[in-house]
Amino acid sequence: MKNLTLVCEAQVQLGKQADESATPSGVIEARATTWGAREGADGRKFFYKPEGFAQWADEFAKSGKPLPMFLNHNDMTAPIGQWDEVMFDDEGMTAKGKLFLSTQGGSDIYNILKESPMMFGGVSVGAYADEYCYVKEDGTPMTIGSDDPYEDGYFQITKGGFREVSVVMYPNNPNAEIQKLESCF
Repeated sequence: MKNLTLVCEAQVQLGKQADESATPSGVIEARATTWGAREGADGRKFFYKPEGFAQWADEFAKSGKPLPMFLNHNDMTAPIGQWDEVMFDDEGMTAKGKLFLSTQGGSDIYNILKESPMMFGGVSVGAYADEYCYVKEDGTPMTIGSDDPYEDGYFQITKGGFREVSVVMYPNNPNAEIQKLESCF
């Protein structure tokens, strides 16, 4: 038996293209949520604080696993993209990721956002709460028995996170906007 040794040489050069539109990457950035009291488009009231999401954000960053991106919270079997990073600032939480341009859904959303940046209203979070409470509009806890949390209270996640973040036509949080799509915005 003879041994055959093959030697292959290849050179790969990666770099930023001068014209991103010629080779789109699908990079997207959005304000995922905002801090403080707000009433959603559907009438539900929220009062999110960074402390409620800090542990999740830390675990998410360490895991290396992306967060799914869906369209209008639909078809959770086929994401249109992924979120790779979340950052907190004084106003809220921002997410960075990419649309899957090799899929029909990701490519369609990318093209719609390029052609009509205002078509989609923003993003919406699929949040979960391991722990929560109801607070007043100023953030003070509601008094058990004297306040009606379901009528007057703001839902506050004190420990929780996101299962997904969707690109949506009508975001519940009007400030949860898509901020960047490559360099078109």
